[in-house]
Amino acid sequence: MAQPQVFISYSRPDDACFGKNTRGWVTALADNLHKLLQQQPGGRAFKVWMDHHLPPEKSLSPGLSEALGQSAALLALLSPGWLDSQWCPGELDHYLARHGGRTDERVFLAEYLRSDRARLPMAVQGLVPVAFWEQATEHAAPMPLGFPSPGDDDRLYWTLLRELAHAIGRCLGRDATQADAPPARKVWIATPTDDLRQAAVELAGTLRQLGLEVIDTEDALMTKRGAEAEAELATALAEADLLLQCFGPHAGRVYADLNESTTALQHRVARQVAQAKGKSLLTWRPPELKLEDLPDPAYRALLTGSLACGLEAFKRQVADELKPRTATAPSAATAAAHSAAAPAGQPSLLNDTRASGLPPLICVSADAIDQQLGQDVLGLLAQLGAEALLAPEPNPDLPADQWRSHYEQALVESDGLLVVYGRSQPLWVQSRLAASRRMIANRRAATRTGLLDASPLHAGELPIRMADLARMDCRAGLTPAPLQTYVQQLRQGMQGQAGGLAGV
Repeated sequence: MAQPQVFISYSRPDDACFGKNTRGWVTALADNLHKLLQQQPGGRAFKVWMDHHLPPEKSLSPGLSEALGQSAALLALLSPGWLDSQWCPGELDHYLARHGGRTDERVFLAEYLRSDRARLPMAVQGLVPVAFWEQATEHAAPMPLGFPSPGDDDRLYWTLLRELAHAIGRCLGRDATQADAPPARKVWIATPTDDLRQAAVELAGTLRQLGLEVIDTEDALMTKRGAEAEAELATALAEADLLLQCFGPHAGRVYADLNESTTALQHRVARQVAQAKGKSLLTWRPPELKLEDLPDPAYRALLTGSLACGLEAFKRQVADELKPRTATAPSAATAAAHSAAAPAGQPSLLNDTRASGLPPLICVSADAIDQQLGQDVLGLLAQLGAEALLAPEPNPDLPADQWRSHYEQALVESDGLLVVYGRSQPLWVQSRLAASRRMIANRRAATRTGLLDASPLHAGELPIRMADLARMDCRAGLTPAPLQTYVQQLRQGMQGQAGGLAGV
């Protein structure tokens, strides 16, 4: 029996050699990935495979098809050359077809250079590529990390590659013990209207990264008859452990035989299944979508009671719903019920988590060079019983105003902001604190701002004097003690806010 492998899909020009006795960038990555994979639990049973002999512009050959068939996972190294290739996208399509069109956590994406991800199959658009490139300025040419070959000082390259090996190893490790592993929980996401497709894709990607299986019923809705779609939906939704639906400003196309929109049909069937099977149905709409602006009273009634919050906050509510229930942490569905029942003008339990018994949510902001440090901080905060998210950072694919909107939404949904200072420039820390201060200035509830200083010992103290800034000195090493104090301060503030709300 052939040894299972990780198939590398790449564009040959991206593996060009520069200088004598050198390896191509892709060849070096494949070799380093293989070595790191051997260090993962169960990773020695797998090898990393790439074709070094494929002539340019050759279509998918029987040999490559056989190699794909023997592969336990596929890593696509995206680049403009990969997208324009006559065979690389075909390798991905062929692999997806073998697994029913789903990623099944077997497809991994990395970027050699910035790529147009909208050209990828919808099945993988929810996956977040590991970006092995950087761009010094907005107008500078992007440069692959570790180019033309990685050295010992290419810290970001090695950090990203180690994380990639860990993710692949975790996937392959589950495959190796699949017989003993419990079946993955299933979550259904309703097919949204086109204006919310990107949000649904991001939500699906997050759920898959959590090890969940996402039920996609888009094909069931393509029929012209609503009765047929209804029957297929009812069958598919019966297998789901959790039901989710995202609402936009439009209801979508209408089935003539039922005089009902695709959005309304999905919601009606989901409610019936949820009631019959004892499952939770969570519905969400963007906070900027105001019910009073909807001209159709029936559609307005349909959206009443849906969670009106940022997408990241909704993801947190979904994750909370999937946790085992406790007496002190009500589910998102319960919070939604309180939100819908709250009298006009009264605080919503959904929009102010301080009254809901949830743990504090901390927005961790780290510069690009300190992303690994930010991830380490997330891990420590989780150990301390807090929830945390890594704030979005600007990227060339996102306009500045959209990034600012996403970052501001993450801030206003959080109980605390923790700015991480490691190897970033002091000016970045100062500007991030100043910009964040303006964003949260008008927030009804206080947001506790903290600065975690993990800069080198020889670096001087940052010239920052801000009222109520919680400073954490981790320059001798990242330890949980300063973070524990910060989390305790957040909990005390939340308890005080909850007491104030109780007296309203």
